[in-house]
Amino acid sequence: MQAMEFKVRSKTTLKDGSAVSDDGKLIVSEMVNDGTHDTPLKLLSLSLASCETIMFNMIAEKIGVKPKKLEVDVEMEFQVGYGLRRAIVTYKVDGLDETTANRIVEMVKRNCPVYRTLARTGAIIEDKIVTT
Repeated sequence: MQAMEFKVRSKTTLKDGSAVSDDGKLIVSEMVNDGTHDTPLKLLSLSLASCETIMFNMIAEKIGVKPKKLEVDVEMEFQVGYGLRRAIVTYKVDGLDETTANRIVEMVKRNCPVYRTLARTGAIIEDKIVTT
């Protein structure tokens, strides 16, 4: 894949104890999930899952295959004062053989900017691939 560089900027405003995105569409609450809003750590996990999903699809299209269904599940473990300790990324792929799915995941790991950023923290990132 061609190397691209880009910048991302986010802005939030404090409102009633929560951080609200500048467009008002995203409300992030305190570390204890109140059930109505996401926490910053949940958003980090979601960032990895969504980036992996998008990258998997892009790479699959590029090599001429298409999964019938793709789910990427991310579980993260954090330690207060340290940060991310471990992430388990589970790819559930329907409609591709195991060899092809593994090949795509390896390309995703090399190209996904969120994965690469988290991998550089020294956290353990485990990948599990389930094909059906």
